[in-house]
Amino acid sequence: MREVTVFVAKDLEQLRGRITEGKLDFVLTSAFPIVEMGPNEVVPAVVAAQEGVREYSAVFFVRKESPLHDLSDLRGKTVVCGTPSSTAGFALAKAELKKYKLSFRDATDILVPADAVRYRFAGEAINRAFRVIRDLADAGVMSSSGWEELPPRERSQLRIIYRTAPITRLLGSFHPSVPPILREAVEKALVDMSGDRKGRTALTAALHMTRFERLTEEDRSALEGLKQQLSDRTEP
Repeated sequence: MREVTVFVAKDLEQLRGRITEGKLDFVLTSAFPIVEMGPNEVVPAVVAAQEGVREYSAVFFVRKESPLHDLSDLRGKTVVCGTPSSTAGFALAKAELKKYKLSFRDATDILVPADAVRYRFAGEAINRAFRVIRDLADAGVMSSSGWEELPPRERSQLRIIYRTAPITRLLGSFHPSVPPILREAVEKALVDMSGDRKGRTALTAALHMTRFERLTEEDRSALEGLKQQLSDRTEP
């Protein structure tokens, strides 16, 4: 039996540093950190379902009585996001706004154009909800799962104005140096875990996962689409 060491990265830079140094063989994280890295750094292979959900969307939301109704109404407004490394709470929002030719700029930047969509970070989903409810931001963005987990009282004071296409929620990726035969063995072991009682117990204990599945072509296409949207750093 081989000994496995688990490492929890505090942010994308620390994760990328460990991968560059060859200190990580397998990475389990959301889509954004993976698309930010290239095929020479990580190779996506499996997707994990958390509490039965394998993918999610980003939802843009506003106060129930807000006059905003779609993405174009966000011009010149402030949107509260999760963290800079958040997939649904930032990256998907940025990609979607770029798709519709809307500039997405840091609200602290004094040179932000008047018609740009300005963003601020607020961490947890409930914090973003409270900021919008209390009129400290015009709109917010969070994952569809985060939206469903909001307390009913807070959710009843908000409404969704836009929902992005779904993307894989949690990705398992290998370092390119991992031999194909070992990669295949690990993939099989992960996919087979949900069929075993001890395996299901281990999955639940680790991030409330229910199963692993191999990445599909649709998954890969969605990841590539997100990567292309985020690779263009030029603001419209």
